[in-house]
Amino acid sequence: MILGAGSGNDVHLVLEQGAKNIDAVEIDRAIWKLGKELNYQKPYDDPRVQVYIDDARAFLKKTKKKYDVIILGTLDSQTLLSGMSSIRLDNYIYTSEAFRSVREHLKPEGIIILYHMSMNTDIPLKLSKILMDIFGVHPLIHFEKEHRHFNFTLVAGSKAEDINDFRYFFAELKSNDQIIADLVTPPTDDWPYLYLDRPEIPTHYLQAGGFIFLISVVLIIFAAGRKNIKNPDWTLFLLGASFLLLETKSVTEMSLLLGSTW
Repeated sequence: MILGAGSGNDVHLVLEQGAKNIDAVEIDRAIWKLGKELNYQKPYDDPRVQVYIDDARAFLKKTKKKYDVIILGTLDSQTLLSGMSSIRLDNYIYTSEAFRSVREHLKPEGIIILYHMSMNTDIPLKLSKILMDIFGVHPLIHFEKEHRHFNFTLVAGSKAEDINDFRYFFAELKSNDQIIADLVTPPTDDWPYLYLDRPEIPTHYLQAGGFIFLISVVLIIFAAGRKNIKNPDWTLFLLGASFLLLETKSVTEMSLLLGSTW
């Protein structure tokens, strides 16, 4: 199974390796359609490929199949690199619960292959910690520091050690698990922030919020005048603040409910 099949490049590579059956899951119908029409290798025309237009977590919840290999492709749209705390569907494929769901759909000797892109080693370290907790063995990691596109790959499972092309990039994973546990906080469904080290508000958010607050106070003083400042209408103020919080929460919740891709 390939989660995040995209335009079909991963599907083509797996077909070349002799796969007999492939379930290709892609959330964005437009991307799949572009791949079907424009990918000159025509992987989606192969009778061995079954396409599912669905969210990865939703598909894992629905299917009862067991797989020899599950590949997590380019599921992360990489839109969280600047904000770090935005909530998208992407977040929920890299949580501990998501990887447990993947583990449940593997055959006893099945393996999971995951590749991602990050110039910061904290991300592969965090994903390694999750896989180590779930599979009970240290994942194999291949890291290409000079590459800018999908520069690390992780492989985990009972037969992962049989793959000789991979090497351990984080030697400390094998020497001191407690240090790794203290270094990173793996994302969960309750805290699905892959790009944050720990459950906290990023410093630049606090700085920006404080600056906006000070500017707002100054503008309110000038606009309202001394008389109104001395007798503020706290009821209207609290109603406005509540409305703002509800709107923000509604936007994020509806984004998750209706789905968001790129």
